[in-house]
Amino acid sequence: MIEGNNALQALLEEILKNSPEPLDCNELYDMERVREIAPSANRVSDYLGVMFRRGLVSRVPVDRAEANNRARWKYLWKGRPLPTWRSEVEPLDYAPKVLLDRPNVVISEGGSTISIQLPNLSITIKKN
Repeated sequence: MIEGNNALQALLEEILKNSPEPLDCNELYDMERVREIAPSANRVSDYLGVMFRRGLVSRVPVDRAEANNRARWKYLWKGRPLPTWRSEVEPLDYAPKVLLDRPNVVISEGGSTISIQLPNLSITIKKN
């Protein structure tokens, strides 16, 4: 399963790096290559969230007038410009409050979550 997880993240990175438009989890899951690896659009959404918290991607809110699904965010590779038709929207980058920063572990707090980042493991804890 770890190989599949790494393959999904690599595929999402490749698609987002080459996409001229921000994409939501459903648009990504509709792609045949993604559907072969990911069991559901929710899994794609989970991976996009992790990539966002790791600072790999930025996100913009979905325009509800044009949305035909329940996705809240569209993702684009960090540093890529938005299309001119979306220029009024500023991409959001993740900025956690760092509680501990050591060479092999970073513990941060962002909203209602605490994130523990290790070299090969990411743990997110949701507060009640």
